[in-house]
Amino acid sequence: GTPTTVGKYTFTVTDQNDFGSDSQELTITITSPPVAPTIITTSLPDGIVETAYEQTLAADGTTPMTWSVVGGSLPAGLSLSEDGKITGTPTAGGSSSFTVKAKNAAGEITKELSIVVKIPTYTITSSVNDETKGSITPSGTVQLDRNKDQIFTFTAKEGYVLDYLLIDGQKVTVTNNSYTFEKVTADHTIQAVFAVKPYSVTVNTSEGG
Repeated sequence: GTPTTVGKYTFTVTDQNDFGSDSQELTITITSPPVAPTIITTSLPDGIVETAYEQTLAADGTTPMTWSVVGGSLPAGLSLSEDGKITGTPTAGGSSSFTVKAKNAAGEITKELSIVVKIPTYTITSSVNDETKGSITPSGTVQLDRNKDQIFTFTAKEGYVLDYLLIDGQKVTVTNNSYTFEKVTADHTIQAVFAVKPYSVTVNTSEGG
């Protein structure tokens, strides 16, 4: 026959002949038929370059279920495991579209998804101790992408010189009129401190009149 109700059923069977009989208790468990997968993940969160990423795809249907990428490609640095986890560390910015497949004993289904990987930006704030004594270029707030370089130049006004820099609050002495932040991976501050240009006075003396 064809079972119509899920459940566990216990019953006793008896075998009998001219010489006697024997009974045995048996159990039949009726389970639900396998259900083909339905992918319920509709979108995925953005990633950030060089920041660990982890997201699990979701689907309804009978387990076990295996996942795979059957079209397009994940962002560089990410991979999809058979249990539906997208993990890794993105290495480049951009948008990646790909098609995933969920498969179980009852069938399979595919769905197109995408992940946007953003490049982090950082801020460098520049200033001078006294604008009447000199300037810094660029001045104010500068934003740049991760691992980019940024050069600042300094110009002293007449009668003044660059004395030192304050980089993130720490005193730094420079011997030229520029400073470079290399491969930036954090916010920074830079202040140019100008001072009165020192002068030397030579006094010549001679005997007699």
